[in-house]
Amino acid sequence: MANRQKYKTAAPRALFVLAIVGAGFFACILRIGWLQLVRGEALAARAAASKNILRELQSPRGSIYDREGRELAISLISLSLYAHPAAMDDAREQSGRRDPRRLAAELLSRELEKSEQELYDIFTSKEDFVWLERTMDKARTDRLGKILQDNRLNGFGFIKESKRYYPMGPLAAQILGFVGTDDVGLSGIEAALDTLLKSAVLPQFIETDTAGRPIFSSVLASTRPQDMASVYLTIDNRIQYAAEKALAAAVSRTGAKAASALVMDVHTGEVLAMAGNPVFDPNYFYNYDEKTWRNSNISLVYEPGSTFKPLVAATAINESIAEPETLFFDTGKLTVDDREISNSGGRSFGMIPFSEVITHSLNTVMAQIAFSLGRERLNKYARAFGFGEYTDIDLPGEEAGILFRTDSMRKIDMASMSIGQGIAVTPLQLVCAISAIAADGRPVRPSIVKSIIQPDGSERQQQRRPPKAQVISAETSKKVLDMMENVVLKGGGTLARIPGYRIAGKTGTAEKMKSGGGYAQNEYIASFVGIAPVENPRFVTLVLIDTPHSSYYGSETAAPVFKEIMQQTLVVSGIEPSSESALPPFKGLAPAPGAGRRPDPLPVDGKYTCVPDVTGFTMRECAKILEQNALTLIPRGSGRAARQEPPAFSVAEDESAVTVWFE
Repeated sequence: MANRQKYKTAAPRALFVLAIVGAGFFACILRIGWLQLVRGEALAARAAASKNILRELQSPRGSIYDREGRELAISLISLSLYAHPAAMDDAREQSGRRDPRRLAAELLSRELEKSEQELYDIFTSKEDFVWLERTMDKARTDRLGKILQDNRLNGFGFIKESKRYYPMGPLAAQILGFVGTDDVGLSGIEAALDTLLKSAVLPQFIETDTAGRPIFSSVLASTRPQDMASVYLTIDNRIQYAAEKALAAAVSRTGAKAASALVMDVHTGEVLAMAGNPVFDPNYFYNYDEKTWRNSNISLVYEPGSTFKPLVAATAINESIAEPETLFFDTGKLTVDDREISNSGGRSFGMIPFSEVITHSLNTVMAQIAFSLGRERLNKYARAFGFGEYTDIDLPGEEAGILFRTDSMRKIDMASMSIGQGIAVTPLQLVCAISAIAADGRPVRPSIVKSIIQPDGSERQQQRRPPKAQVISAETSKKVLDMMENVVLKGGGTLARIPGYRIAGKTGTAEKMKSGGGYAQNEYIASFVGIAPVENPRFVTLVLIDTPHSSYYGSETAAPVFKEIMQQTLVVSGIEPSSESALPPFKGLAPAPGAGRRPDPLPVDGKYTCVPDVTGFTMRECAKILEQNALTLIPRGSGRAARQEPPAFSVAEDESAVTVWFE
């Protein structure tokens, strides 16, 4: 009876509780339905608004290599430090024990190279996000991280970013250029191919709390970093190194303001070396004068002087005005429009064949040739050779040069043009024009990009430009080539001779033009342009020495530099000498890193030695091997030798240094 009474009392209570729970559950369902169906879009928009774009991050920039796949520019992952001023509060601040913003400014000022007040102003600002330092090295990141951790400073963090790195330092810097903040190519190939190399943009988001404060642990990348295209240049690191080393020595020896050199393959138009001095390190481009960033091989506009004469000679022979054996009378001086044209040193040769006119670089006879050709043909051939227009090489900053207007040319203008004065060209234009003499009369189109490889390994198809038209006949080109060889054999180019190889060339000495017009007093550009080997032309090389203080003649200052560069180019390219008494032939590429094969010493003429292969050896062993070959070691890293520069089997001067990277 008692149990029945308890049941009657508990049943209404249970029903009451069940009703309340059911009502609550029903209310929740109604609320969820309201939020999802009625207020869904508005609430989703509010939630999205709580996510703020932190910044646009970049995946690693595409790499740049030389023609053999040696790294010239790569991207490394580094850390950047940011601050969120609103999140710098801490518990000790509330108790009055410290001011975290003032403390952070004091502790970080030296490491960030900013004043305490500058940092304090940043930390007390209302900014949500402030960069403090971008793309730092690991040592600096570790020091900053320790300061922040030891002092428990809130509101700071590190974000991974891509940093451009040039492992070869200054080598080919004026070709490569450099990259500025946020992965923007600012010069050279980096700027010219920026759209291909530039890293993919990755939006990053951070969520905020109800007070609008970022929750930094919620930073998430929306996509996986994307691989970018890789660029392979036409240059050969070994030839580029030889050119830069030769120019540096020439500038030091002659006291010149600057120098440049260009090596081109006459069959393909590929630029194998494009060097300038002074140089800069693209890793620290901001520490150098902006003038050093300029690529003078495409931007320098100068009077070519006597290096232009072979092209006028080719024009005359092609137009049947003269033949190599045609006799001319040289008076030593010639008056044209009240101006005197004279030979260097006032020399007079009397009756002389045309072939000897180029050998001795006679201005008076070249002027006579120009009068016979006339202004129309002079300018027509000059433009056909490529002067007065851009070569359209894949580099920014190229100049087009200056030619006379045909309809306004005077007699003195024709005489001046015949000896390379009154007109202005770039070094690249001259090399392309001279290539016609080396390549059966057809100038080549220059190229600096060999291939572009897409992330999937396929090669990007580049737009192919049509070949240049034939300018002179193959017969004419061979005649002029022989005339240029005589310059090296018995004329002003004797210092360009390379034992065992037939070399053709032409010296040049021209007054230096001023930017405002006219000529700079006692300032000259000495030059030498050459072709090798004559029996089967392969390379054209031009050397310019800007304002040398020792001697301003191209025969004395530029020709020896040409010899050094061309000698290394021939050896590296494996072109056999025609004489056994010459430099040793190139024996092939160095073996793969770690092979550890050491070649037998090769006999090399005079003060030169063959660089041994030291890959695979320890640092101590490398030093001993190089010392035995009259070379010194510059070590990089630790472990066993992985690569070296200059490469194995190339020719180097006695007592020169070999840089070896150990891994």
